[in-house]
Amino acid sequence: MVKKILFFSDFGIDDNIAVLYAFFNKEIDLVGVVADYGNVSKQDALRNAAYLQKLTGRPDVPAFAGAELPLTGDPPEYVPDVHGIEGLGPIIPDIEVDYTLENFHGIQEIIEKIRMKSL
Repeated sequence: MVKKILFFSDFGIDDNIAVLYAFFNKEIDLVGVVADYGNVSKQDALRNAAYLQKLTGRPDVPAFAGAELPLTGDPPEYVPDVHGIEGLGPIIPDIEVDYTLENFHGIQEIIEKIRMKSL
């Protein structure tokens, strides 16, 4: 049975292995990705998600803009010495990104996406 998955990530080098698996696994219906801050900023995570869409030929998987800050409101600290400045190790994505992607505001949006994909 195919499982519907919504993937939350900062789209750093470590998470990209998991999302690549999800992109190509026939038992997974990747209904969308949510790019959050983490080891990189939300904007870098969005760029990395768009880069993966381009590399995999999967622009059909929608990308949503996730959280920019933790709930504490404190600015996040990034770890470029571990994941690289871009979050992808030595890879520097050569892609322009339109940062006007839909914001992910709650589960209702993704429920709508799942229902549409189920039809």
